[in-house]
Amino acid sequence: MLVAAIVNMVVGFLWYGPLFSSLFLRLIGKREEEIEASPLVYPRGFVMGLVTTYVLAVIIGSAGVTTWWGGAVTGAVVWIAIGALTSANTVLYEDRVQLPPKSVQLPFRRDYA
Repeated sequence: MLVAAIVNMVVGFLWYGPLFSSLFLRLIGKREEEIEASPLVYPRGFVMGLVTTYVLAVIIGSAGVTTWWGGAVTGAVVWIAIGALTSANTVLYEDRVQLPPKSVQLPFRRDYA
């Protein structure tokens, strides 16, 4: 579980740092100077990664999964059922469904009138 929580932190750092930070900032309409991180962000994120890992291990163990592929499939199903749908529901109820600003050039962007 500890390794999974560390991997979670490393992937998050890479994703929101060197890989996609400029795109992420443009999508949320902020500059790097406007982002103020609390010193507690990283310890809290690490603890949340540990809890998530533990819960997923309990689900996988309860399901009797014994292969890495079965664990990956179970993890994906749990993510879709809980993570993705909960996030989508929040976005819908908060009426935040919108396209990024036109200043963001995305290769897959389609503006619908």
